[in-house]
Amino acid sequence: MKSRSGDREVVKNFVQSHGCTECHGLGCSFCRSSGSRLQGITAAQFGSITEAIDYAFDQPAVLEVLARGMGPNAMTCQHLATSIRAGHDSCKPETVRAVAHLCGDLARNKQLILAELSEFEIFLCHDALTVKDL
Repeated sequence: MKSRSGDREVVKNFVQSHGCTECHGLGCSFCRSSGSRLQGITAAQFGSITEAIDYAFDQPAVLEVLARGMGPNAMTCQHLATSIRAGHDSCKPETVRAVAHLCGDLARNKQLILAELSEFEIFLCHDALTVKDL
């Protein structure tokens, strides 16, 4: 089993290879002014990142940071569904609560997320899957 610092290193290396070497694409003034460095991450890559995080309870927080770094509406329900499938079963609802609100297509495609959850997990994260009017 990898250590938590090993998990961070895997994620850091992936993000660094796709973005800024100062903040790794997650929010320095250069990245904010030139657009997100993570916008090109595919759902499969997002799932691979999830698999690399061995410490289950770090997954929601790490995935939220990455989703925010992808830029507005770049995160999709397919990204989240792939991440749920690849991640630890114990943190599916927490991952949905952390990331679902960042999915630009939640109103149209939340069934992709629902398909990955049990009825009880859906109950636990129902509020996060409710599309709110802005």
